[in-house]
Amino acid sequence: METSSQHVSRAARRRAKKREKRERPSSLPPLEPSEPDPPARKRGRAATTASTTATASQRAVVLRRFDDVLAAEDADDVAERLFELANATHVLYGVLGSEVTIQQDPSVVGTGGCVWDTAFVLARWAQPRVGARCARLSPARRLRCLEVGAGCGLLGIALAHLGCDVLVTEQASAMANLSANVVANQPPARCGGSVRAAPLSWTDEVEVAAAKAQGPWDLLLGTDVVYSVEYVEPLLQTLHACAASGSTVWLCLQQREPAATSVLLELAPAYFEAVEHVPVEEEAGLPHSAGVECFLLQLERRRALPAAPAVAALQEEGKGGATEGGVQKGGAEEDGVGAAAMVDAGTKAGAKAGAKVGAKVGAK
Repeated sequence: METSSQHVSRAARRRAKKREKRERPSSLPPLEPSEPDPPARKRGRAATTASTTATASQRAVVLRRFDDVLAAEDADDVAERLFELANATHVLYGVLGSEVTIQQDPSVVGTGGCVWDTAFVLARWAQPRVGARCARLSPARRLRCLEVGAGCGLLGIALAHLGCDVLVTEQASAMANLSANVVANQPPARCGGSVRAAPLSWTDEVEVAAAKAQGPWDLLLGTDVVYSVEYVEPLLQTLHACAASGSTVWLCLQQREPAATSVLLELAPAYFEAVEHVPVEEEAGLPHSAGVECFLLQLERRRALPAAPAVAALQEEGKGGATEGGVQKGGAEEDGVGAAAMVDAGTKAGAKAGAKVGAKVGAK
């Protein structure tokens, strides 16, 4: 039987391997980007587009289908096939009889140049649930979705093919490739959905306000968007700003930095009343789901935003146990991941719920 330490070591090796950048000699020109940026961004966008074009022209086209992952024989095989997807120039993904082709670009600065494992997991897990939500709407209404940190856009594009109106967002460095994928993968008329791309930095108040103005959003999504402690609170602030009272947030994550995951679990209840760990891997229909190793947080019932000092105090106190002022924290920690802080719930039930979320995530 494999020990816990062996499992963690194997996972660490897979993640390190997946982060490697492979050079690929090439052939196909890149997909063309969509709309030009506003004048203030034109110079940066032009440089990004030129970089994308130059890089793509030096790579051989390597196509990989996500269906290959579904044929994996065991967890290690799943990990290896996902690694091959990450190093392909184009990933093919099927949704409702259509096949989308997602171009990856390793030249993108940051994390937006490839399709992360969690995007595949959430796309498959969300498909029946999004379908059910769409079925409850009136014929004239579509489910409206906002994806933050969309990367190459696979998840948002898949949702558009399910009939949703989707806005996929990313930082400026990833916009050229994301926009090109959006243009190349518009859903057919029979699907009834749409997808657009827009820049969104979580620390840019103007861009956050612009994303909010295009709402209200029924569903907000993000995959592998928790990788650094410094960006956790800006992420939560962005989700809170763009969410409506009835919105649902789905975050599908891998524990890339345990401290960042811990801060997320501690701060999330300050922004949303309901913070729930939802089983995702098995229900996504993936074989041997241990090869993916992710978890999903569902956030609902948007709170009135607590005062900035209160949030800062919560973040500072997150390293301790129970705090004063009605803030309780659950106990269990594993791999550096703590239980969620329970804001405005100084009750035994609140503390128990916080411990439950943190323990489930820590046990991954």
